[in-house]
Amino acid sequence: MNYKILVMSCDKNKDLWEPFHYCMEKYWPNHPEIIYSTDTLINPYYKTISKEYPINEYTRRIRETLQEIDSDIVLLMMDDTFLRKQVNYKVLDTLVNYINDKLIAINLEPPRPFEPIDLKFNDILNIRHPLGRYHSSLQPQLWNKEKLIELFSVDCDPWEAEKLGDNSSYTFGNIATTNLDFDYGKLPNKYPFAIVQGKWTQECKDFFDKEKFEIDYSIRGFYK
Repeated sequence: MNYKILVMSCDKNKDLWEPFHYCMEKYWPNHPEIIYSTDTLINPYYKTISKEYPINEYTRRIRETLQEIDSDIVLLMMDDTFLRKQVNYKVLDTLVNYINDKLIAINLEPPRPFEPIDLKFNDILNIRHPLGRYHSSLQPQLWNKEKLIELFSVDCDPWEAEKLGDNSSYTFGNIATTNLDFDYGKLPNKYPFAIVQGKWTQECKDFFDKEKFEIDYSIRGFYK
């Protein structure tokens, strides 16, 4: 495979590592190499690169971690991306082939209904409208590694990082197909991830109950 997966995490989220591993190995068993980025702790399941910086230097941690990854393309993910079904890796491998020095990223989220309309490129890829927001989203996104390092040359927190690509001269893509099946849970019209403001969502608990995967939810509590 010609790309690797970088999962951004932190020491305080170590309770997410086991469920992430469970979902990844069940629903994407032939995944590329996974590298975890943490503060100081070592993830027992995957290769870990630890760099301890304050939250306002989040992009610095990403840059320096990427420099230690020997791949031209990375899939950047967060540690609460718990896959819900088998990933169509053949579609994903095809998307990787579109990444170049101009089209530097492809977001794996469904198109945002509140954004300017994307330009259809083909049956699996859209080109995002240049006036759209959050081009450098930290949600699952394929990246040209060197261009991501360049884009994140400014030290800032994760929320500012997602805005760094908005006025860029580069092109950004978005999936145009449901055949990828990169499903990691969705709350209707709200948050497409398992942890919101440090707490579990009920949708995620329902999923893990169905999987018969046990977690101590009392550590974080539930988002309401």
